[in-house]
Amino acid sequence: MKKGSCSIRKLLNQFNFEVLNLDEKDINKKITHAELNRPGLELAGYFDYTDFNRAIVLGLKEIKYIETMSVAKQKEAFKFLTKKTIPYIVISRDLECPELLLETCKKNHFPLFRSEDNTSELISKITIFTNEQLAYQELYHGTLLEIFGVGVLVMGKSGIGKSETALELIKKGHRLIADDSIIIYEVHHNLFGKAPEHLVNLLEVRGIGVVDVSKVFGITSVAQVSQIDYVIELVSQAEIDKEKRLSTAEQYLKIMDKSLRKVKIPVAPGRMVADLVEVAVTNMRLKSEGFDATKDLVDNYDRLTAEKGRNNAF
Repeated sequence: MKKGSCSIRKLLNQFNFEVLNLDEKDINKKITHAELNRPGLELAGYFDYTDFNRAIVLGLKEIKYIETMSVAKQKEAFKFLTKKTIPYIVISRDLECPELLLETCKKNHFPLFRSEDNTSELISKITIFTNEQLAYQELYHGTLLEIFGVGVLVMGKSGIGKSETALELIKKGHRLIADDSIIIYEVHHNLFGKAPEHLVNLLEVRGIGVVDVSKVFGITSVAQVSQIDYVIELVSQAEIDKEKRLSTAEQYLKIMDKSLRKVKIPVAPGRMVADLVEVAVTNMRLKSEGFDATKDLVDNYDRLTAEKGRNNAF
């Protein structure tokens, strides 16, 4: 497990910011904190307890306050707000950039951007994106799909038919997130998955080769990221035969200290695996909501058996 990374380059690739100032050498400048700072007390000259590792967002209130400041006060504030440890400043709402701020950024070779988003929306977007980039990550082998609106990790031994099953599910209207290699990371106690950059939208099918799913089936057939809710493990029929047929014991897979509900599906000639995956996902969703058909069947059988035993006793 390794910690992810984020840079100015990744930020600009994600967001359509207007670049007001950026030196080429700063394009790979590291962003180490997802939290952002809206300077209030800092503009008033109070810098105790300021975290100089956070990026800065200037909204309408900050820009209007800057307009009331003297040149001397602006110079003092901008000197601290353009410290090298601060990754960048972004101005929201397409607001006019204070002239002295732009001059200071150019003088200090400091990244300065502007966005058309309102301040709260901008902060939310940047925080979510940066959190994803900086999260601890693990690389898993499998296929990740969005089925009925939930993320499903399809696993199994090489050659078991994961990609072929994924292809059938995509044809049925579900979406591909990642095939073969999945980057899994945790944000706010939930697991998410995405494809490595070089494998985005690609699915490898034996006998056909690599397929660009977005081009073959359309852009709605893929998604860039999904929360991971359930696990489907494709196995041989022999492995299933070893297990109890009507077991009520739940199966889970542990990933990064998170336990995900899991179902094993046997693969054999003639079995409609994609259909079975859809049924399994629906059944796991029902279990998550408290309905368990297998448990109800076993409980009803036990109840009827007990009643028959009592009746026979008389």
